[in-house]
Amino acid sequence: MQRLCRSFCEKCPPFTAPTLPVELDDLSLACLLLAVEWGNRSPESTTAALESCLDTVSDRFWGDKLVWQLALEFCRYNPKGINGTGTLTVNLGHRDSRIRLWMFELAWCVRAKLKPVVVSRLLLKNVANSLGHWDAALGLSRGLYATDEEFWAAAGAFRPTGFAEQYDERVALARARGWRLFQQRFEARELRAHRLIEQVALMLAAKEMK
Repeated sequence: MQRLCRSFCEKCPPFTAPTLPVELDDLSLACLLLAVEWGNRSPESTTAALESCLDTVSDRFWGDKLVWQLALEFCRYNPKGINGTGTLTVNLGHRDSRIRLWMFELAWCVRAKLKPVVVSRLLLKNVANSLGHWDAALGLSRGLYATDEEFWAAAGAFRPTGFAEQYDERVALARARGWRLFQQRFEARELRAHRLIEQVALMLAAKEMK
């Protein structure tokens, strides 16, 4: 984790750069995945490394900070009480499709920590009334549930206040084509993040063997 954080801080451009490159987004998601999977065992040094990343992006777009706030939230040592789940949840329906998609990316990484009933309602509303990334919203919603049966029951029970016909058509399309198609973008990005983690692990193992 600390090596990944250091790499992020070294490569992060000045706040005048409008967006972060994909490489840095992948680094931040790799750290978030580690925090979700192992944060309950993390030492104080991990928290310090994550706080350094948060400081590095302190003058940037709030979505760039959110990934580090989420990572700190899931660490065993978090004396400042930093968290991001609330901010993530309320922005899953953000009017800007680019921001909304980034929220989906973050939510995919922390889906095991989210409340399926609450979050899926927000996502299924996106399926009903959004033009951009409604398919990603549906794939993410499926990722919140342990079984197909639970997901389809939730999708069937949800009735949007508008665009009901469009919602039914999109859910029917997912049934016909298979919901896994709607998760491909998330799985591809998670795979890239895990490869970064594996590369660092292999480097550290190689050093220990010398």
